[in-house]
Amino acid sequence: MKRETKAELERLLLLKKFKDEMLFEIEMMQKFFSLEEELKEAIENKKWHQLDRNVESLKEVSSRIEKIDIKRDEYFTALKRNLGLPPSSKFNDLVNELPESIRNELFRIYRELKIGVIKVKSSTGRLSYIFRTLAESMNEVLGEIFPHRKGKIYSERGKEKQYSEESFVVNHEL
Repeated sequence: MKRETKAELERLLLLKKFKDEMLFEIEMMQKFFSLEEELKEAIENKKWHQLDRNVESLKEVSSRIEKIDIKRDEYFTALKRNLGLPPSSKFNDLVNELPESIRNELFRIYRELKIGVIKVKSSTGRLSYIFRTLAESMNEVLGEIFPHRKGKIYSERGKEKQYSEESFVVNHEL
């Protein structure tokens, strides 16, 4: 039986950690996508309290994804170094240096990760459109109801002034 060298053992450990981070990031991307879909549903059904909870959950998952991404990149850089590849090497360059069985698995995981990113980007784009449309509609309605409050008000010194005595609250239940 062949004994692995220290570099080979380190490579195996780095590969496992790199793969685990990719799988965890896929899981978090799916969670993020699900939360965005719940957020869209909360908006459509005017469940404003649920919307607040979803936004907080999205912040938490987003933070976790950011940390995972940093860790995954660290393992990727360490793997390139272990394989003697230049720092500018891409994912394909690294994977092509590995045995076929590992290569196929990493390509599969990488595709899943890319699909997860595309799903989140698409969902985020839809939410952005919804929020932009809601804000534009609300501003049009408020502009018609309060035409005297269009634009900005400035003080005698030329600084922007806030409305204080005429504040109003929009009823989220409408």
